[in-house]
Amino acid sequence: MTATEPAGPPPEPRPGEESPDPGRNAPRAILRALVASFALGGLIWFVQRARTGVLAEHAAATTP
Repeated sequence: MTATEPAGPPPEPRPGEESPDPGRNAPRAILRALVASFALGGLIWFVQRARTGVLAEHAAATTP
């Protein structure tokens, strides 16, 4: 055991640290995280393509 490791069993969670309804809240939190990561990833992808000129080249190539 190292000097920074506490002795004894791990502490039990306090009531304030527990979710009131984990079966309902966990899926919503996962879905929110997926939607947020998709939106942020799409924004980063769009900005990257706009800065490199790929969108302008594509628009010029498809315009008659």
